[in-house]
Amino acid sequence: MSPTWIDDYRLARMAERIREYPLPDGAQFGLFEPQAETYGGDSGDCWYTIRFPLSTDRPVHEVLGHYRQAEIEDPDGELGDFSVTAWVTTGQTGPRPQVR
Repeated sequence: MSPTWIDDYRLARMAERIREYPLPDGAQFGLFEPQAETYGGDSGDCWYTIRFPLSTDRPVHEVLGHYRQAEIEDPDGELGDFSVTAWVTTGQTGPRPQVR
């Protein structure tokens, strides 16, 4: 098992890479820093969850597509070896977003 500080560093670096990647058109980061967690597996693998707020008027599928095609290096040096999920604030006026 690797020391926690190594995972913390790798996780912080991944969050930096996401923040450095160009935002979708018309988007801006929310008011708080990314929230991150590390999960260890029994095979020695580590999974990272990084959540960050974005504010945009773009449809959800466009934002998801923007990040799903991104070539962001993960902590193991792999390009694009991550998944992207979106949560949409409810209770807002206007049509319901279509997620594809």
